[in-house]
Amino acid sequence: MIRDGARGTPRSELGKALSSVCTVVAHSSSDEGRAALAHGVMRARHDGTVLHVVSRDPVPDGVRELLDGLTWEWEQCGPGDDFADAMLRAACPALPGDGCGAPAIVIGLRRRTAEGRLNLGHTAERVLLEAPCPVVTVKCS
Repeated sequence: MIRDGARGTPRSELGKALSSVCTVVAHSSSDEGRAALAHGVMRARHDGTVLHVVSRDPVPDGVRELLDGLTWEWEQCGPGDDFADAMLRAACPALPGDGCGAPAIVIGLRRRTAEGRLNLGHTAERVLLEAPCPVVTVKCS
């Protein structure tokens, strides 16, 4: 799903200039994924960037209202797709795919126990180590 939330215009019709900068967000249906999306929306509004959401799910009910007024795109990964690769490809125009030169990637992290604080999930670890830009981690309140 690729849309301009303000006008409903497909992003591909808006011109090449919009593809130069976007905020990339990792979304899931978890509390952490929703917190990452909320932070990414806030950041995209503040910075005036396109919001590029990478998710395994289609656009959930109620999210379109949150995206209203933004230029956004929703990339839905299939079961065989590598989620970390999709985020890194979206953030880095040097990689194969339609990268956008992201100023940041936003991911949500689960709260861990004292014993597991240094143990990140595989996807979060790859994004943190390989991202070509700063990675903002958010937690749900």
